[in-house]
Amino acid sequence: MKYFALSLKISTVIALFLFVSSCSKDVPLEPENEPENQSSWTIDERFVYQDKTQLYSVKISDKLAMIGPYGYTTLHQSEQASPQEMNDIQRYAIYFRPSVSVKLPISDRYFVGASMQNSAILFINSDHPVSSGLTASLNIRNVDPDFIEMLSIHSHYGESMAINNQNQTLMAYRATSTNHSTVKLLLVDVDPGGEGPGIPTLLRIRSTKVIVLDDREHYGFDMIEAVDDHFLVSSQTKTLVVEKDGSYRSVLDRALLRVFKHNDKLYGFGRDGKFYQSSDKGNSWKSSFEVERFLSDVSFTHVEDQLVGYRYGQVWKFDFNDSGYEVEELVNTGLVGNLITSLNEFDGKVYVTTLSGVYYKPLEQFFEIKPKESN
Repeated sequence: MKYFALSLKISTVIALFLFVSSCSKDVPLEPENEPENQSSWTIDERFVYQDKTQLYSVKISDKLAMIGPYGYTTLHQSEQASPQEMNDIQRYAIYFRPSVSVKLPISDRYFVGASMQNSAILFINSDHPVSSGLTASLNIRNVDPDFIEMLSIHSHYGESMAINNQNQTLMAYRATSTNHSTVKLLLVDVDPGGEGPGIPTLLRIRSTKVIVLDDREHYGFDMIEAVDDHFLVSSQTKTLVVEKDGSYRSVLDRALLRVFKHNDKLYGFGRDGKFYQSSDKGNSWKSSFEVERFLSDVSFTHVEDQLVGYRYGQVWKFDFNDSGYEVEELVNTGLVGNLITSLNEFDGKVYVTTLSGVYYKPLEQFFEIKPKESN
């Protein structure tokens, strides 16, 4: 009797399994061959393992240059629609270890390398980063024996040094003073060599100048930006213009946390929570219209002369004018959950670097507006 009951149970289970299997053939539980979203971001499969992490990038001449924790990478223009050709990419070892929290500038002629914990600074040719004679080093202690440490800005808010169009680099550091420390700036005049990009000759440092700030007013460091041949520096209490000869003056009695250029004007977010604008390359500022507070956390760049902002894994298109601004979020399928570190238009595509991969999208698909979520 027990054997009969057990056999009946087994038969019932087998019959139920066959029934479910036959039903599953007619009504799939999950859709097969789900169509791909043609506007999604595609990962560049040339960046794998440690090269997935790229900290910042910039378009220089006909290349896209990137800095990661393990090296310097350049992408070159390709005839392929899908950028997967290995001969269109070059990787170089570099003589410093970049930090995830620090961005350093890259120009058409050279880029800066530094470990912010010590006094050594490198100036490296952007086209030939490992060639003999194309790297110059500077020890700040040899320029100023009172040097204590380099000052940096978190990479989320911008670069910690700046290069102007005169091949000058400006940086900030803390130095000893009478019974306390003070903030100083160092202006380095660099001769990148050659007649232009792609013509390697000796890179050298022409001169250096220490700029001593009034320590009663300048005790921190919020922002440093190059604007044509001069610089903007914020020191937590004021915003300064530093000229190419090393002279400086206050242009705003507030510190700006971030500035960006749009339609021949500069816009800036103040530490006081206000929004400012300048029509004369940062030499004077006026309080502007109100903006949402989250915009001070957005990084700005340009794609096809359109102002684009990004934060975490989101991307927006902006338009600022004298009376206000408009903003539309762009499709970010494929980027959700990533931390964007830079965004650049290059070779008919838009590239984003992140801490977990390099992604691209055809330029003609980039400005697709993200549908608004219904309530």
